[in-house]
Amino acid sequence: MRTDRGLPVAYVRQSAAVCRALAHPARFKLAEILLAGEQTVGELVKLTSLPQNAVSQHLKELHTAKVISRTKRGRRVICRLTSALAANLLRTAQREYQLTRSYSGGEAI
Repeated sequence: MRTDRGLPVAYVRQSAAVCRALAHPARFKLAEILLAGEQTVGELVKLTSLPQNAVSQHLKELHTAKVISRTKRGRRVICRLTSALAANLLRTAQREYQLTRSYSGGEAI
């Protein structure tokens, strides 16, 4: 089944799940960090200054929405951004921020 614009309903549902997952500022930031490359949960805790339990909960939400993958290596959990849609949304936000800052001479949004 397709929507009026021709996108398959399953793709629309998955895209909505990705957008919902990225809608929380902490999850958006975690995904943005992972855009640059894989990180351990411990590294993400240090980079965000969030408590480990909060980072783990946000990563669970991102994993459920298929934004990231998690791989266990020994005692460490490695996280990687796997959603092309999320990567494109994050890159667009980064470009928009840079453009807005250069036009306004200050903070974006």
